[in-house]
Amino acid sequence: MDIEGAVGTMTLMSRIVAATPPKVRVMRLEASIDGTAVLLADVDWTDKGISREVCYRITVSELVSAIQTHGVEQWLESLSS
Repeated sequence: MDIEGAVGTMTLMSRIVAATPPKVRVMRLEASIDGTAVLLADVDWTDKGISREVCYRITVSELVSAIQTHGVEQWLESLSS
């Protein structure tokens, strides 16, 4: 069985901050070009362009492992409280 890598982009959050000038904050997950990792991009836009961009890279197997190890445990704990 062949195992495929990561593909695509998903916006996790998009928020417009009511300020003058308005500021937009976007967080998204996107696949790396080679499909071996996902990138978490946190971007702030103003009317003049991008003011801040931070990217975190994690391999697909590391992400799945982190979710299996921590995500499920925290979710189960939230159900019991």
